[in-house]
Amino acid sequence: MNSKTFHIKTYGCQMNVYDSEAIEGLLMENGLVPALSEKEADVILLNTCSVRDLAEQKVLGKAGILSKLKRSRPDLVLGICGCMAQNMKEELFKKIPALDLVCGPNDILSLPTLVQEALEGQKHLLQVENPRWVMSADVPKHRRSGVTAWISVMRGCNHNCTFCIVPRVRGREVSRLPEDVLKEVEELVTLGYKEVTLLGQNINSYGRDLEMRSSFPKLLGLLNRVKGLERIRFTTSHPVDIRDELMDAMHRLEKVCEALHFPIQAGSNRLLQEMKRGYTRESYLEKVERARAKVSGIAISTDAIVGFPGETEEDFEETCRVFREVQFDGAFIFKYSRRSRTPAGERVDQVSEEVKEERHQRLLSLHDEIVQGKNQDFVGRSVEVLVEGQDKKGKGRLSGRTRDNRMVFFDGPEEVIGNLVNVHISRISAYALYGEIE
Repeated sequence: MNSKTFHIKTYGCQMNVYDSEAIEGLLMENGLVPALSEKEADVILLNTCSVRDLAEQKVLGKAGILSKLKRSRPDLVLGICGCMAQNMKEELFKKIPALDLVCGPNDILSLPTLVQEALEGQKHLLQVENPRWVMSADVPKHRRSGVTAWISVMRGCNHNCTFCIVPRVRGREVSRLPEDVLKEVEELVTLGYKEVTLLGQNINSYGRDLEMRSSFPKLLGLLNRVKGLERIRFTTSHPVDIRDELMDAMHRLEKVCEALHFPIQAGSNRLLQEMKRGYTRESYLEKVERARAKVSGIAISTDAIVGFPGETEEDFEETCRVFREVQFDGAFIFKYSRRSRTPAGERVDQVSEEVKEERHQRLLSLHDEIVQGKNQDFVGRSVEVLVEGQDKKGKGRLSGRTRDNRMVFFDGPEEVIGNLVNVHISRISAYALYGEIE
């Protein structure tokens, strides 16, 4: 490819970040060189998210800007990858006439060929045909951090929540072989990585599609034996598929962190049923109690949607009630985003944007109050922190996370990056702890 340059802009979840690392690795293996900026790139790829409408609108807006750049540079190759590519397919070429290629998230092995063909002048290249592909350790990845890494252990989801398009854009569940995951983790450790976060749209279903019928707790046990690895995290857990075996593994395995991302989505049983979540408020709370009984000091975070079609004020108050009862350590709170070709998106009882925004702000305020109170308990205490690097806001501080996934900022020498240190906490905010190395 004669030292052509590329730039990738990533939208959405950690899975997309991991996919972008693989895309970069594949392109570099085929002779392309990362550009310092998109203005210096011969190829620009947008790796996209399609979970919410806002994510798609951001991509379309960015593609419009890049289309103007392409008018001044006709040889520039412009491509869209990821979930939006899988969701919209040929429609993207109509919305973005300057677009050269569209590649789904399960077809990224085709990208070097697609990019080469586009550089040679071919147009409207489409590849969205591989529903059962799963990443392997042999796919090269271009990593940017030497401390923590994302690893996809499965792709897809077999649940059919009425608001979600993940099964359509990522396909049904496909698990990687345990030995393949182990190989990638061991390679990361040899490169100096100390922590891995295992990724899956429904990670507790890991292994059920494999002939040997593995399980996610068994995979955690396998990785827990890797020498040099300090911490193991994972996300995301569907409440239906969390079982005592996972909680027992979190209690037993010393490298598995005491943090569980446990999406509730709504506190109203009526809405949970209409979302087809498969559990009730009561069964969710029962599992929260079991997790806290089995795993000392566990931090529980969640996802919540406000403004789901037909949500009443009483339904919303049920969600607030769950937040008060559980006292979540973290939460991603979203306004419902109408998605085409989903059962919820076809409903006529959509909640107005004004009501969604008002409820969104109320739940955010409630959660901030809860987290502020919980963080206050850390003042005067010492916590173990894995130092990840410099504060991204450029204030000269170091940053890292506790085992229960709280962000910590503190002053210290760069030499401690990648190490475990004890930090004495002197003050807090709603979403971080601040202190000094002991």
